[in-house]
Amino acid sequence: MKKFLITFVAIFATAVFSVVNITHLSAADETVADSEIQTEALLDVAEVEVEAEAEVLVSEMPAALSSLKALVDKGSYKEAYAKAQEMLFDFEGEPEFDLLYGTAALGVGENSEAIMIFERLVALDPANLRYQLDLGRSYYQSGEKEKAKSIFEAVLVSDQEIPENVEIRILSYLDAIERGSNFGDPEKAETLKGFVSLATGYDSNANSASS
Repeated sequence: MKKFLITFVAIFATAVFSVVNITHLSAADETVADSEIQTEALLDVAEVEVEAEAEVLVSEMPAALSSLKALVDKGSYKEAYAKAQEMLFDFEGEPEFDLLYGTAALGVGENSEAIMIFERLVALDPANLRYQLDLGRSYYQSGEKEKAKSIFEAVLVSDQEIPENVEIRILSYLDAIERGSNFGDPEKAETLKGFVSLATGYDSNANSASS
C-alpha cells in the first residue's frame, strides 16, 4: 500500500509539473507571437510613411518645376537662378530641373556652372539637340569659342531635323565666332532670350529622336 501511494504521488507530481511547464511555454509562445505582431505592425506603419513621403515628393515636383520654368520662360534668369539653387537638394540630377537650372545659370553669366550642368545632360542624352546647343552656348559665353564651334557644326550635320529658325541662329553664332564678335553675350538679354525661345522649337523632335 505504501509503495502504491509513493507511485501515485510521483505520477501526480509529474502531471502537475507538465501542466505548469505547458502553461509556461504557452505564455512564452503568446509573448513571442505578440512581439511578432507588434513588429509587423511597426513595419507596416513605416512602409506607409515612406510611401506617403514619396507621394508628397512626386506631387510637389511638377508644381515646383512649373514655377521655375515660368521664370525661365519670361527671362527672369536672376530670380530663376536663385530659386533653382534653393531646389538643388531635392531636384539636382533630374533632367527637367537641370535644363532649367542650366538655362538660368547661363542667363546670369554663371558660365562654368552652366557648362557643368549641360555636360552632364549631354552625357545622359547625347542625341538631345537642345542639350548640345545649350552646351555650345555655355562654351561660347565662357570664351571657349572653338569648343562651341565644334558643337554647333556637329548639330548642323546631324541626322535630326532642325527647324529653320534654329538653324539660322546657329549660323549666326558660327558667323560671330569667325568674325570674333560677341553675338549671344549675356549682357544682351533679348538676344539670349530669343535663342532660348527658338531652341524650344525643336525640343519635341530631339526628345523623340533620343527616346
